[in-house]
Amino acid sequence: MFVRDLDAITTLLSAMGVREMLTRWYQPPARAGVATVEAFGESNLRRAQAAAEQACAGVQDALRILGDRVPAHLAAAAALRLAHPETTLQELGRRYADPPMTKDAVAGRIRRLLQLADRTPDPRTTGSTARRMSGRARTLTTTTPGKDGAP
Repeated sequence: MFVRDLDAITTLLSAMGVREMLTRWYQPPARAGVATVEAFGESNLRRAQAAAEQACAGVQDALRILGDRVPAHLAAAAALRLAHPETTLQELGRRYADPPMTKDAVAGRIRRLLQLADRTPDPRTTGSTARRMSGRARTLTTTTPGKDGAP
């Protein structure tokens, strides 16, 4: 037997003489678990916002380094990221891209833009071997000496 209606459940519990269960049925749920879920949600939101800020900074830096040499499809993905900094990649591709793209396609284009900028000398540091910051590590180009010690 299945009882799904709230009134029917109340009547059934009352008829069975289970008053304790009936009073528990009407009590609000404990908030301890909800507070934990809310804390995780806030933490995830803060992490996502920090990641979005970092992604926008990387895209801006890449566009500055590449100047007018940015391929059109990568520039379009960069423009989407900068125009909608707090939007998820999935939403960027589904809602704002024309034609619509998958989350992986948007992420791939932004990743290729950053990689292209990593391989391009920074115009602010002409003559220097320093490259732009991408991801977690600073990429430096160095000359490796040959077998005889000459560069």
